[in-house]
Amino acid sequence: MKSDLKRRAFLSGAAALFASPAISQVKGPFDLLGPNADPKDLIDRVWDPARASFLTIRDLIDTLADSEIILVGERHGFAAHQERVAFLIKALADRGRYPTLALEMLQPSDDPVIAGYRRENPEYARRLGIALDWAASGWPDWSFYEPIFDAAFAAKLPVIGADLPLSDQIDIERNGLDERPSDPSILESWKASMFEAHCGLIDEDRTLKLALKQWRRDEAMARAAQSSAVGALALMGREHTIPSRSVPRHLTKAHICLDLSSEPGEANLTWITEPQTNPAGKLCG
Repeated sequence: MKSDLKRRAFLSGAAALFASPAISQVKGPFDLLGPNADPKDLIDRVWDPARASFLTIRDLIDTLADSEIILVGERHGFAAHQERVAFLIKALADRGRYPTLALEMLQPSDDPVIAGYRRENPEYARRLGIALDWAASGWPDWSFYEPIFDAAFAAKLPVIGADLPLSDQIDIERNGLDERPSDPSILESWKASMFEAHCGLIDEDRTLKLALKQWRRDEAMARAAQSSAVGALALMGREHTIPSRSVPRHLTKAHICLDLSSEPGEANLTWITEPQTNPAGKLCG
């Protein structure tokens, strides 16, 4: 009887092994969906490259709730991303997690404006965009980001600006910097990104200054994320969450990178929000 049970257990285990792809063969999320998968089947799946598997949304929230610093990489002005960030804030609050919301879209000089507005309007952020003069900021329309601020207000999260002051950014663009990153690959990676973002239409000097500005912005956002005693959810463009060169390189506290994207990159986790056949941000012909 025991030998028969062992034989059944062995056959059951073997069947399970051959029914699912071996971890060593899984290179990306499509490998788990099969050869006839539609790109749309990946929408709202959370990919964990370390485990070569998908996480449930519940597992995602549990993982984020245990993280001191959460870096979220988004596509600016893409409602599907901003809506999910608002969801994350609400879900973390339901778990009893109330991190500081640190935003690339704001600077430290905006903090007093936010504090003053919240004293008069503690629950709703509808007119905060006017108080911040958001329309003149150069960021996508306030309507994209209002749900994030509403969620943060409802959860009573501290909200701070994380970006490098605009005056510093302008100075670097004009005059550059004498200092360089200790790892040359950081600057080279940012130069390549800036050159591509400008469709190859900028010269070496302009490319270098823009790369140096992004490096300094990464430093500023890392400082902001680490400044809060309650931890932080730091929202920024996906280019700033790349572990090998961006904000994570400047963090000394425990952190996790979650990208909202069409396809996995270097981040610890990717919440797939659109088909991979629809690449984001491709503006050059």
